[in-house]
Amino acid sequence: YLLIRAEISRIRGKDSLTMKLYNEAISSASANWYVQNAAMANELAAKFCIKQGFHEYAKSHINAAIQDFAAWGAALKVEMLRHQYAEIISEDTAKPVMQDMPLHDMPAQAKTESFAIPDTMRLSTFIRNLREISSKNDVVSVIKSALELACVMSHAGRALLLLARDSKLSIEAEYIPPENPIMPADDSGIDIDGRLAGSIIHHVQKKIQPVFFKLGDGNDAFGEDPYITKSAIPAIACIPMVGRGELAGMIYLEYFSNGTTFTAETIEILNIIATQTTLSIGNSSRNGDDVKKSQYSRTLLKGVNTDLIYHRLMELMENEKIFKTEDLSLMMLAEELSLTPQQLSEFLNDRLSMNFNTFINKYRINEAKELLLNEPDRPITAIAYDLGFNTISVFYSAFLKFAGISPARFRKEGLERIESE
Repeated sequence: YLLIRAEISRIRGKDSLTMKLYNEAISSASANWYVQNAAMANELAAKFCIKQGFHEYAKSHINAAIQDFAAWGAALKVEMLRHQYAEIISEDTAKPVMQDMPLHDMPAQAKTESFAIPDTMRLSTFIRNLREISSKNDVVSVIKSALELACVMSHAGRALLLLARDSKLSIEAEYIPPENPIMPADDSGIDIDGRLAGSIIHHVQKKIQPVFFKLGDGNDAFGEDPYITKSAIPAIACIPMVGRGELAGMIYLEYFSNGTTFTAETIEILNIIATQTTLSIGNSSRNGDDVKKSQYSRTLLKGVNTDLIYHRLMELMENEKIFKTEDLSLMMLAEELSLTPQQLSEFLNDRLSMNFNTFINKYRINEAKELLLNEPDRPITAIAYDLGFNTISVFYSAFLKFAGISPARFRKEGLERIESE
């Protein structure tokens, strides 16, 4: 409750109250041993301090967040924070540890393996997609992106997302790669004998603990499930989505390869996806029980000439290249358009289907592509800073997101292509 109040206060621009509420949320969570809540509160407080320019306070909060996430067992989340805030965190922050799990819930190989962070490109891809999920403003997009990411990162052949409503689980979406995720028009009840492994669903619902099942591993409790017996699915993973200490839903995954193994890395990735999905769904649907309701059902743009706003925005971006401005913020751009930050945010989401950061970075990266090829001797770091990026790591992450390859590789391949023409 305190953390929600802090976020509301932050959105309303009440900076001093916001910091007070963050600190109260952290103290309350720590006093009651809610380490997950303390971790999230510290991370949000760190982001707020960075935006306010209080870097020493930010350093303290991000270090605390890393320690709390490590204590919670979110090893990959710890590595993500270390990667994202490498420039401000201290070196003595606690190393990540794996969370203890009941014997029947964790595969044997995950117990004996040390946690292995994926290679740089794989980790970068995961972080980029996870950030996209956190930035989305509607539940449908959050769910679709979460299922796609879970399948890509764990090589699942089928994914379903279930949500709990009035103590009853319902299937909210189904995804079978490479098709687009399907969002049912109605809330279908779970057919435990037809569409899912009912015994696994019931176990996760009762214990609020993940299940990683592999056919032939000797687990009779699940191996005799009618659905598993009939379909002979080699492996199934089911990860709970927990919000405010209660089951909010679950991500259910099926694997069609007999060689499927659940490594510590895969388990951690899926747990993080489930956690971020829970948070994003909660943020997107906080104004009502209907998860498909638009965040902007009550428009802030009533009476605003959106066509005029669009043309002025394009002029600022394409002619004046305002995106090159260092520390360009939502508020700064909104003032140029005579809008409030909330109005501009709604306009970008509804009219252009993207948030502020994505919108600005898209222009910056397009400009970077031209400069990389037109000025081959110019250092990549110089290009990044001239385009408004504050750190090279943020530039590289944005470039990978929009171009799919690194700036250096883009330049090399582009110049080779030009020379061969």
